[in-house]
Amino acid sequence: MALQEDDEKKLSEIFDIVYKNYIFCETTNESSSSVIVQKKVKESFEICEKLVAMVNSLELFSKNERLEEISTSDIKMMMLPAFMGYYRGKVTKDDRMSVLKESQIFFIDFLKLAKLYGIASIDLPNVGEENVSELENSKTQTENLVEMSNIRAKKIERHREKVKLKEKLNELRSAIDKPSADEEIVRDFYITQLKEWVSLSYEELDNIDRELEIFNFMKNRSASDSSEVGTKPKEQPKKPLRPFILTKSAVQAAVFGAGYPSLPTYTLEEFYEEQFANGNVPPAKYICYKQLS
Repeated sequence: MALQEDDEKKLSEIFDIVYKNYIFCETTNESSSSVIVQKKVKESFEICEKLVAMVNSLELFSKNERLEEISTSDIKMMMLPAFMGYYRGKVTKDDRMSVLKESQIFFIDFLKLAKLYGIASIDLPNVGEENVSELENSKTQTENLVEMSNIRAKKIERHREKVKLKEKLNELRSAIDKPSADEEIVRDFYITQLKEWVSLSYEELDNIDRELEIFNFMKNRSASDSSEVGTKPKEQPKKPLRPFILTKSAVQAAVFGAGYPSLPTYTLEEFYEEQFANGNVPPAKYICYKQLS
């Protein structure tokens, strides 16, 4: 038990790098395509991938558990798919269509996870369903107007909730900075962060949808122009999308799909030492780490 507690402490400290880099990306005056920002983005995404494998190895989560049964230090690990969606979406050099679709998958996986543990009331977006446009076209004008009104009402409600959550987080942040911070306050802080990321995920998914619509419009127009001159546009090879896995068993993995390895490629000690060498975490005291691979 003590060994797992030590491992989880190290995971928590490494996770803090991801969060620190997120704050940097959100507050810096640097361009999102600048070398320094893209370096942070790449580093953070890779750390998230390794953390996912280690979380799986430590078996921190189970489908049969309730939120109350998850330890306070582990709760923030549930934000990993949201951070992966955020950092993947920030990449500027890769094929934009692939970037958007992968980012979309991560955000939806986070919403699935949040729904599974009852973090918030969640309506999962209909992404990747075929014939969506045909269904949209078959709706009457009245049905479309009603749907648009409902969507607008939900967005307004989410915005109000986001403002409340931000205010609450500021209050809790001040409280947890105190040396005598109660564990319940820390727990409430992490759960509130998860709720905030639910709101942010909806916003990001809306932005992704709009950008994908533009890409699809341009693609269809290009295909139409090409057909007029008798040429067929060359299709780019599609990179397989990788769903997020944060599970305790192969059965649970099926809920989120397959794509990531369930075991890390090296030990937590090696990972921690790598981050220490990069100046991201403090030096560790001598601990007998258990092997994770």
